[in-house]
Amino acid sequence: MTVRHLEFLVEEPSMEEFLRELLPRLLPRDRTFAIHSFRGKPDLRRKLGDWKAVREAYPRVSAGTPRQSRYRDPDDVGRTWEAFERILKRHGYFRTGVRKREVARAIAAHLVPERNRSHSFGVLLDVIREASA
Repeated sequence: MTVRHLEFLVEEPSMEEFLRELLPRLLPRDRTFAIHSFRGKPDLRRKLGDWKAVREAYPRVSAGTPRQSRYRDPDDVGRTWEAFERILKRHGYFRTGVRKREVARAIAAHLVPERNRSHSFGVLLDVIREASA
């Protein structure tokens, strides 16, 4: 059975922005989707695992950052948004604080799913592809 419509429940608006940018590129044109954003846990554990997409959206960020031991595994970065915010601020972006929705949209626009190293993102892709096959 082919699924024609997908429903996504996400923890916060930044994930909604990310999926709104990415899903049209992943799903066949005859599939529809809806995203329902909730105010979930404040420390969103969303991984930005495609470092090239990060650098395309924010070119002043160092290419060497993902080689640092604490950033090698995108699913194992504690307090993900806080760590990512420090990186962006260090390179001159968002001096007054990261705007999560804007960042999610900007990175999703450059993200190449096959290049992403996050295991959890890979699982999400597998589910989306299976449901839309």
